[in-house]
Amino acid sequence: MNKKSSTYEGQPSHYYTVIVPFRNEQNNLPNLLSSLQGQSISDQAYEVILVNDHSDDSSVEIINRFIPKAKFSISLLHLETSEGKKQALLKGIKASAGSVIVTTDADCTFGKNWLNSIAEFYENSDTHMVTGPVTIEKESTFFEKLQTIEFASLIGSGAASLALHMPNMCNGANLSFLRTAFFDVGGYNGNEKIASGDDEFLMHKFWKAFEGKVRFNKSKDGIVYTRSHKSWYSFFQQRKRWASKWKHYSSIKTSALAVFILMFNMSFITALGLLVAGFQGSVILVIVITLKVILELFFLNKILNFLNKGLNLIHFIFLQFTYPFYVIIFGIAANFGTYRWKGRKH
Repeated sequence: MNKKSSTYEGQPSHYYTVIVPFRNEQNNLPNLLSSLQGQSISDQAYEVILVNDHSDDSSVEIINRFIPKAKFSISLLHLETSEGKKQALLKGIKASAGSVIVTTDADCTFGKNWLNSIAEFYENSDTHMVTGPVTIEKESTFFEKLQTIEFASLIGSGAASLALHMPNMCNGANLSFLRTAFFDVGGYNGNEKIASGDDEFLMHKFWKAFEGKVRFNKSKDGIVYTRSHKSWYSFFQQRKRWASKWKHYSSIKTSALAVFILMFNMSFITALGLLVAGFQGSVILVIVITLKVILELFFLNKILNFLNKGLNLIHFIFLQFTYPFYVIIFGIAANFGTYRWKGRKH
């Protein structure tokens, strides 16, 4: 990840539709709409479709006040008999005029060249899907800074796995794809009942159908910024929602990778336990643990620099010895019980 800036500066041949599903986002929508208004791409090259998933706050009023001021084409749609993010996205996609669909979330912001950085792929190559970087915006507390590092590890792992032709994760807050290809692969069919996975399941379908035509946006212009969680409870609920989709993977490679990650972290905990217990092979364990820490330090530092973030060694060391427990807890929790998201129980 060393590409600082790259944008498409010509007149796009594609028309881009940005789709934003939302539910009770009155505090975040003004910043999102401001980011969309400030895009440097031609006003005639994109439209925005916001899909309301049964909000009961002031979200709709905020959008309606913004619509007359929008410099681009904008539509507000409402889910009526259905609910959920996938249904909102699907409604937006069906109503879209764009040949390229771009998805993001209502709690996100981005720079003026965000859409241009995405357009570069579709205008200059036979790209069918582009995944992009997402990071935490303006973190200040210890908890928020930990989230930034953890989030960076997920983004970096997703980019690295895609480069190795073994894609395993991406983020729907920064995702785009050809509209026709979406319907060619069956869209969300087969996982529409799962609350999470609108991004990863779709990416796996695209890779299976169009291997080599799914790419990661390495431009700093392509970074999307999202809000951190203020409470452990909301963080736990989101991560449990994310982890819950692992058991639904149809790809053997992706499932095997998830199992490998779980086993690797269990091995790390076992190694620490043996080291504390005075295991005779402690020298070997120290070497292995040190090597792991150095490699992850190098990897995360590279990712965080790309995301315009710094790596704090105290935060890094804290996560080194707590993250393996975190992975195991969520790996187990994902298979039991329910979780709450956007005021709904799943």
